[in-house]
Amino acid sequence: MGALCTSRRKIGGRIGPLQQPADIGASWLNIPKHSFILWLSMLNRIKTKDRLQYMDLENSKCLLCNIEDEIVPHLFFECSFSLECLEKVKSWLNWGMAATTLERIIRWLRRAKISKVKKSILVDVIAALVYEIWRTRNNIFW
Repeated sequence: MGALCTSRRKIGGRIGPLQQPADIGASWLNIPKHSFILWLSMLNRIKTKDRLQYMDLENSKCLLCNIEDEIVPHLFFECSFSLECLEKVKSWLNWGMAATTLERIIRWLRRAKISKVKKSILVDVIAALVYEIWRTRNNIFW
């Protein structure tokens, strides 16, 4: 991902295997805001309804499906809307990966035996998808 994700400083606690976005590959194709939202999502620090409880929100349900509570794992990619988006992207790229959670997708990208260019493109696509899902959610919220 870009220079933004190369730091290994502790942010909000310990650094674990999912909190090291630089490990999944660097890319000159990325858009910084996409990388930033992906990074926050990987850290489980994105401001979902469960993290905004102090605002006394009446409804904690996901804004995209209105079925489950809005938490990061649900939003990326347990929600029916985001899962459909992921499946469409995977189909478009002819990507046979079976993972359907953000954690497993990142793990797959780290371990995949594919070229650096292909890995870089897949990381950028996932970052863009996470960003667009987050943007869609925010457009509904605000």
